[in-house]
Amino acid sequence: MVHPEEGNFFIQMPDDATVDGPANSGIFVFVGNATVAPFPVLSRGQSIRITAQFSDFFGQRQLQTVSGIELVAADQPIPAATVVDPADVATDGPRAAAFEGVLVTVEGGEVTAVEPEPGPGEDAPTSEFVIGDALRVNDYLYR
Repeated sequence: MVHPEEGNFFIQMPDDATVDGPANSGIFVFVGNATVAPFPVLSRGQSIRITAQFSDFFGQRQLQTVSGIELVAADQPIPAATVVDPADVATDGPRAAAFEGVLVTVEGGEVTAVEPEPGPGEDAPTSEFVIGDALRVNDYLYR
């Protein structure tokens, strides 16, 4: 999924290419410091080979300093969303790190806050919500 304004995106391994299933199969790609020129237009369902550096940016695992993107195949199936419990993937939850950057569906939760206090680098209104007093759902891709 590509961020509509910034061009940053998430990538995830196909369902049949993982060792652990969907755990640890996704990651965020920051393109603000990319050296690829011109930067290719990417879309859902493409299989790509990416050359980049791994980084930890304030606790978020990401690829950055992208120096190469090669289209391997188009029109590939999108990985299926993994059903998770909100407490498992909330901040410091037991599966939070493993499912960071992975397409998930949250089940079994209740919205407990709308428009929570802005976090670092955010302004009000946040356009976010909280599930089960623990899982903050960000508006990064959908404002």
